[in-house]
Amino acid sequence: MDCVVTTTTEAARCVFDETQGQQQVLPLDSIYKNTIPDWNRALPHFHNGKNFFKPVGNPVFARELLHFPENAKQCRLVFGMLLRDTIILDDLDAANHYRKEVVKVTYCPTLLTREGDRIRSNGKFGGHQNKAPPVDRLRGMVFGAPLPKSYSDICVQIDLLQQYYSAAVKADQVNQELDLHVESLSTPEMKQKKHELDEQEKNLKLIEQKLGMTPSRGTDFSSEQSKFDMESTPVPTKRMRREGTKKAFSSEEWVSASLKKQLLTQSPTSDTNGSLRKRKA
Repeated sequence: MDCVVTTTTEAARCVFDETQGQQQVLPLDSIYKNTIPDWNRALPHFHNGKNFFKPVGNPVFARELLHFPENAKQCRLVFGMLLRDTIILDDLDAANHYRKEVVKVTYCPTLLTREGDRIRSNGKFGGHQNKAPPVDRLRGMVFGAPLPKSYSDICVQIDLLQQYYSAAVKADQVNQELDLHVESLSTPEMKQKKHELDEQEKNLKLIEQKLGMTPSRGTDFSSEQSKFDMESTPVPTKRMRREGTKKAFSSEEWVSASLKKQLLTQSPTSDTNGSLRKRKA
């Protein structure tokens, strides 16, 4: 039920006018208090300190499940008028049994079950009108006690425990796989293969020693050093080589090879001709 409770009729009228009559209102000063049941009344099956029968289904007044941290007097008045002597039981079978026994001695109020069924005070039950709608269809009209302050801390601890559980399960799986791997390495077949591998390595070393294939440390170092020098020294370009040659020789000494050869072939002939001329003279 969607209803706004006010302390006075004037306040209820203001709410009515502001909502154009669309909102239900209940003023406390208009409630007939003599019809409100006694909040401490005993259940109908209990009278004069005796039980008429042994009930099943854990019967309890619906109003006893409510706790009011503030405005308890006004809240008792409102919910006493709405709930009256409604009793809650576990299931429909327990409610039918309870009503059948109570009506033998006194009036039986409306019975509700924790499964969502209702037995009216006149005994009718069943049908859509006597079945509570699903919670998702109530659209926030369900109320209850507020969550305690420790709720968020407990949620964090639950999340951490779930993470710890997942990590522990994964670690257990890894340890099992490791144990299987270690066991597979210690099998006789693996030991035999390792022994054969060691023997083959020994034979290979003996053959290398006989062939003189064991490299010396000095040779390896010198070859690596020369390789490093060749790689680190840049190759001069053609232009750089020409400029270096020009600097090494002067302009007079810069003579082509063909001209030098020609001068060398001509010099002995000139000496010979001179000597001949001198003899003739």
